[in-house]
Amino acid sequence: MRQTPLPPIDLTAILPAYAPKARKTVRLHPRSGVCGLDESKLGGIFLMPKDEPWPYDAESGFPLIPILQLRIEDVPEIGFPQGKDLFQLFWCFNEILVCKVFWRNRSEITDPLVELPEDVLIEMEENAACYPTPCILHPERVIEYPHIFDLADFYPELDEALETSKALKKAIASIPDLEYDEPSDVYQDLLSTADGTKVGGYPNWVQDPEAPEDMEYLLTISSCECDEATCLRWLPKEDRDNWDESVTNAANLMLGDMGNVNVFINRQREDYPVVGIFQCS
Repeated sequence: MRQTPLPPIDLTAILPAYAPKARKTVRLHPRSGVCGLDESKLGGIFLMPKDEPWPYDAESGFPLIPILQLRIEDVPEIGFPQGKDLFQLFWCFNEILVCKVFWRNRSEITDPLVELPEDVLIEMEENAACYPTPCILHPERVIEYPHIFDLADFYPELDEALETSKALKKAIASIPDLEYDEPSDVYQDLLSTADGTKVGGYPNWVQDPEAPEDMEYLLTISSCECDEATCLRWLPKEDRDNWDESVTNAANLMLGDMGNVNVFINRQREDYPVVGIFQCS
């Protein structure tokens, strides 16, 4: 179990206009470890039929690698199609990012794969920074608000309120151990979008927003749980006495320069296609 501390100030009490924009996100809190084939996990071997052809990227010919598996009882928020209870995200990150999702019914898989194919293992070894080492998940629901990069384009009235509120500036000045006081910086790091790997809520952008048209935000796979700028808020309570890379980067991911992948889905099409948007600093 992991618990995110409450924000250092109550944003909506100071700026009530933000309240309607609150969304729930599921922080997955990956931590190193191996679990069963059908369990929710980051990396590792997923539950899939032994005789099913392994997925490849048609353009490059490289194999797709297991990234995230979620059970409906652990993270129903991902929005399972009727009759499905297992979500699986694969990607290939060798030349360009290619994502593919499988929706499965666990009861239909009676003869599962137990070992990854050799070319998959080779790809994972040669590009290890792009593929997670096995992690157990600890889902936690928290409330978040639009990313600072989205405010100016989509919520200009909220952006203006953030920058002009004297009450907010006074509240920021009362936050212990905070070394900066710009409202936009405090909002970005401590009050808006959750750090780390998560499902639902708002995209966590590293650069300018690139949300695809006619698609909805699904999840983020992140290089780290939090960093020095965001740890005051997003480092779980249980990890505050033992903060090292086993917490912040349990999956050993390094997507570019501490980047992430925001995944978007089109639920209007029967096959639920997904697109991954990779960004790094």
